[in-house]
Amino acid sequence: MKSFKNFYLESIHSAVYMGNCTNLFDSDTGECSVGGFQDVSDFGAKEESFREEAEENPNLFLSREEFLPLISKPEDLDLKENWEYYFYPGERNIYVAYDPEEDIHYFFWKD
Repeated sequence: MKSFKNFYLESIHSAVYMGNCTNLFDSDTGECSVGGFQDVSDFGAKEESFREEAEENPNLFLSREEFLPLISKPEDLDLKENWEYYFYPGERNIYVAYDPEEDIHYFFWKD
C-alpha cells in the first residue's frame, strides 16, 4: 500500500484521481462536485468535442502504458487494457479513462 507521503509526492507531478461519472455529478442538479466540469452538460460537450476531433485524429487516444505514468490512482482502481485513455484537447489538465463495457468515465485532474 502506498503511504500518504509517496502518494503526495507522486501526485505533485501527476494527474490525481477525482472520481467517476457516477459519483462526481449531483443527480438532482447535474452540477459537478469538483473542478474540471461545471455540470453534466459541460462534461457532455467536452466529451462530444473530443469524440469529433478523435474521428479525424485517432492519435489523440493514449495507450494504457502511455496513460499510467501521467496519473496517480488508488491501488484498487484497476485500469484495464481494453479501456480508452485520453485527455481533452485544449484542457490538458483533465485526463480520462473510459470503461466502454460499464459506460463509466474515470477522471483525473492535474493542477
